[in-house]
Formats: sequence, C-alpha cells, structure tokens
Amino acid sequence: MRKRLWMLHSWMGLVSGLGLLFIGLTGSLLVFRTELEVLLKAQAAEEKVVVNPDIRARLDYDTLFQKVRQQMPGREVVAWDTIMFGHGVDAAAVTKAENPREWDWIRVAAATGEVLPDLPESWASPYLEWALKLHYSLLLGDWGIFFAGVLALLLCLLGISGIYLYRGFWKTLFTLRWRSSARIFFSDLHKMVGISSVVFNLILGLTGAWWNLPVIKELIWGQNGSGQQVQAEKKAEDARPRMYNRQLSINDLVKESVRLLPGLDPNRIYLSLPPRNEHMRLIGSVVPGNPLVGDYNSTIHFHAETGSLLELTDYRHASWWGKFEVMMGPLHFGTFGGLPIKILWCLLGLSPGVLAWTGAMMYWKRRRAIRGKSAARARLKAVDEREAEGTL
Repeated sequence: MRKRLWMLHSWMGLVSGLGLLFIGLTGSLLVFRTELEVLLKAQAAEEKVVVNPDIRARLDYDTLFQKVRQQMPGREVVAWDTIMFGHGVDAAAVTKAENPREWDWIRVAAATGEVLPDLPESWASPYLEWALKLHYSLLLGDWGIFFAGVLALLLCLLGISGIYLYRGFWKTLFTLRWRSSARIFFSDLHKMVGISSVVFNLILGLTGAWWNLPVIKELIWGQNGSGQQVQAEKKAEDARPRMYNRQLSINDLVKESVRLLPGLDPNRIYLSLPPRNEHMRLIGSVVPGNPLVGDYNSTIHFHAETGSLLELTDYRHASWWGKFEVMMGPLHFGTFGGLPIKILWCLLGLSPGVLAWTGAMMYWKRRRAIRGKSAARARLKAVDEREAEGTL
C-alpha cells in the first residue's frame, strides 16, 4: 500500500509540477498586487484629488447614482462599492460605452457625486494583469480555469498523501543531510518544505478547486443540447429593456436590508450585472472588525423589477461550511493579518514550486540510479557470458 501510494504521489507531482510552479510563483507575487498598484500609480499620478473623508457628509445612494448618470450619459450604473478605495471615495461599476455587456470600476467622491479622474496606469499594471490571468487560468480561457482547478485539487491530494508517506516527520523534519547523496538531500528538502507548508497548501488547493472547478458546468452545457437552452435564456435576459426598475429606491432597499439583518454594514450593491442581468444583490458585513471573514460575508437578493425579497444569507446563522466559504477569500489571499501574514503567504506561496523542483530532482536521480544499476548488471552479465564462453 505504501509503495503504491508513493508511486501515485510521485506521478501526481510530475504531472502537476510545472503548472503548480507557475501558479505558486504568480500567487506569491499577487499577494502584494494591491500594494504594488497603489504605490506605482501614486508615483505616476501628476495630480492629487482631495475628497471629503467624512462619512457623515456622503450623499445618499439615489442621488449618487443620478449624478453619475448625468456625468456619464449612455452608460449604466450596475454596481456600487463603498470601501474599495476608501477615504471618502466610492467605487461605481459602469458599463463600457463601446460594449454594454462589459463594465469598469470608476472612482466617485461620496460627498459630492463627482466622477474623479482615473489614476494613471503604472508600467507594471499589464504585467500584473498577465500574472493574474496566468495564476487562475494558465492563459487558456475557460478550459484553463478548469485545468487550474484540477491542479488545485491535485495539490490537496499531494498534501494528504504526503502526510501519510511522511507520517513520522517529527523525527527528522528539519534534518538536511548536506554531505549525503544529492537524492537524499533533495528528499530531505522535499519533506521539510512539504510538511511545513502542508496546511497552507491544503487551504490554497481547496479554495482554488472550489472556485475554479464549477466552470466545467458551463463548458459541458455549452457543448450539448442543454447548452442551447442556456444560450436562449441568456439572449432572452439580454433583451430586457432595463437591467433593473429605475423606480426602485436604492436607499429604501438598503434600509430594508439593515432591518432584515440587524447590525449589517452594507458595503456593495449589485444592481444588475451584464450579460445575465441578474437580480439585485446587497452584500455587507454583520461581523464588524473580523478580518478573517472579510467585509462581504452576508447577502440579500432582491427582485430587479419589484424589489421584493428573494433570498437572505446571514453569516451568523450559516452552516459551518457556509462560514468557511466566507473565509475562503481572506485565507486564500492572506488579507486577514496585515503585513506579517502577507509576507508569510508570499513565502509559503513558493512552496509548490520548491516541491515540484525537488520532486522532479528526486525522480531524475532515482531514474539515473536505476539505469546505472541496470547498466552494471548488464555489464556483469556480459562478463559472465564471456567467461562461460571461454570455459566451454
């Protein structure tokens, strides 16, 4: 059983090694993506816009939406966020003029409704965007998202099988036999890094697989008869004259949300996102000050035409899995403990690459040793045959 599991562990590592190397390296870089973007954009900005950070001075939602529409005619407001930029600056998602099926986040002064100029793009922005796409889709589109999910699942299986194979790890966990053979050194390093990072890799593997693997539904439905029905439903939804009923008061919906979820701090509103034109959602936090559950842990769904309540999810009354699902984001991205956790996550993010490298070196050294033994046996056999021929 141990020998078979070892072979399975080895083959899973060899198959997934290169992909996990790319995902791990880009993940370590992206831990500080927000900080890098803010730093580089601030350096590139030529002017600073002063806004009122006093939350008491902010305009109500209905007025803010109206002012944005007036300043950006022909573009639809589809979402709003009050904490993305902070310091009195709200974030509004508006459809693109050239393609209403897509949308961009813009900055809006909460106290005046003024649409603020975009910060200049830093020289690193395209590279960071490329790293993000490589991280979650391997630059292969929807199928890449699915393959990345499979790699995340393999990372979990590698961690679980590694725990069993090295179940006596505490005896020699931090032992590196430098003066032994290269294969033994790589084996010690592989074990030390793998066991030290196993909890981290299980978290990353589970969250990555949970987010990426569901894309297989869309891939399958897009290739069979049910896919035609889904596409027809999408076209019917896209044909709606409005994405939501303009007669609805967003202020009233926010007040209703707070009434339904006492203690709710509403942080984001999805009015109706293209291309599916889904119903309205209000997302916020009912657990203030807890970074592990983030600022988007409870959700209320409203009908886009009538404003009637459709669904309510309260983090405080969620199942254990529901609560863990809310924590997936902070756990995956390392946003729950400030700079020390980000540094730790950045370093641990290198572990899949180190494990892939040491595992490949162990396999290569083992194959060389086997080939060497086979060649030695072949030489001995040839000698024996020549000796036998000489004695005949």
